[in-house]
Amino acid sequence: MHNDLYTDMVIGCLKARTVPVNINYHYTPREVAELLDYLQPRAVIYHRSLGAKFADMLPPVSADLLVSVDDGSTVPQLAGAVPLDDALVQGDTDQGVTGSPDDLLMICTGGTTGRPKGVLWRSPISTSRRWWARITSPSRRFTTRCARAGHRGSPSHR
Repeated sequence: MHNDLYTDMVIGCLKARTVPVNINYHYTPREVAELLDYLQPRAVIYHRSLGAKFADMLPPVSADLLVSVDDGSTVPQLAGAVPLDDALVQGDTDQGVTGSPDDLLMICTGGTTGRPKGVLWRSPISTSRRWWARITSPSRRFTTRCARAGHRGSPSHR
């Protein structure tokens, strides 16, 4: 994704107790395919304008959910993708999800070797109840949609 809704999606994933992982849209399709093969994501959120560049590897076999974010592009969304607005409408905002110190955030970055690497961090949401409670955004509906779909933030559920 580009930066406009990226933060909202990360916060929504963290609040749903999933493990969000960034993938830089500047990576080549080969690099993205390698990362997706390694990560085995259960969901992928992408900006529609990037769909054509990565169409050959999206959705990965492991993904149960592919979410298309409208970025004003004329590029059609990928087959099987759910528009973000539809995913938000399906969410149940009445579910309370409590974070855990075991919740993770994964940051992937290119290294000097030219191959992306991942670093796991503890979720800042799970370690600060005050911060957790203050966050309000449209991502809350997406959070509960993911939570209902069973996407949890443990290492065994990427």
